Amino acid sequence: MNSLDFEPKKTALRESELQLNLLAENLPAVLFKAAPDGRLVYVNQKGIEYTGRTLETVNNFNSHL
Repeated sequence: MNSLDFEPKKTALRESELQLNLLAENLPAVLFKAAPDGRLVYVNQKGIEYTGRTLETVNNFNSHL
């Protein structure tokens, strides 16, 4: 098996990730992901709008845990 065999799979994975990211950012609901220790790993744009905070302050939330 050579590296060329993986190219179509890599391309499909990149496209899938882009579609998921587009969906998450345009979802009309708050979406977030937290690590087991409670750190925020991801917050979509609607979550930032809902909290009334900036992306930076949302990211700084982790420093208070």
